[in-house]
Amino acid sequence: MRRAVFALLSSIAAIPRSVLGPLAGALVEGGQIGVRIGGHWLFSVPLPALGWERFFFVTTFAGFPAIGLLWLLRTQVRAHDQPASV
Repeated sequence: MRRAVFALLSSIAAIPRSVLGPLAGALVEGGQIGVRIGGHWLFSVPLPALGWERFFFVTTFAGFPAIGLLWLLRTQVRAHDQPASV
């Protein structure tokens, strides 16, 4: 049972890599993202070419809210880090 759960969780963990990787490339080089069915765009969003330098700064600043939230919740995180008493 544990192996099946591990396999399921590891496959779910691969979804962001598969989704966000192409999005990152489209942001760096420019292009469009969307849903294409039968060679026709169902919907699409054009993306400007940011280049690597601006992409780095945008993604760094996008991560700041998560780091701030982690800092605010640090006591709860440390409490989960402690070994459980048996």
